[in-house]
Amino acid sequence: MHTTNALLIIDVQDFFLKDAPGDFADAIARHIEGNNYDHIVFTTFQNTPQSPFKTSLKWSKCRSPQDAALPANLAAYASNDNTFVRNTYSAFKHPDLHSYLQAHNISRLVLCGIDTDACVLATAYEAFDLGYHVKFEFDLCFSSAGLQDEATTILRRNISSRD
Repeated sequence: MHTTNALLIIDVQDFFLKDAPGDFADAIARHIEGNNYDHIVFTTFQNTPQSPFKTSLKWSKCRSPQDAALPANLAAYASNDNTFVRNTYSAFKHPDLHSYLQAHNISRLVLCGIDTDACVLATAYEAFDLGYHVKFEFDLCFSSAGLQDEATTILRRNISSRD
């Protein structure tokens, strides 16, 4: 029986790419082209006025739709149906993401994106708790806080599937 899989690309958007390696989005585009995913899914972050980042942390960056825009080479794979904008750490806080994955019978998620120690980590834990088979493309993850090794260790230890 075929396991339906999706590559879930987290926050690889113009605002966060400013701190990432220059070829980061290109590497993800090459990965998409070289692999056979049943679905490609995007999440982006936009800091809305009611966001906990704004209300609790008093962080007021990444507020415009332009900040949440995907780079052109990834936007080619995106549509309104497979792109979910949220204002939380976990992508699963967007009410339609889990529904989308269920509607497409996706049971295996491969995660990549920015920030490994924050949004990727939070999304991974929630995906695991929801029963998804979770894997990572660690070479396609980035931590702007310099915590890539630590986040990778935590994810490998706690939820990265072994197959």
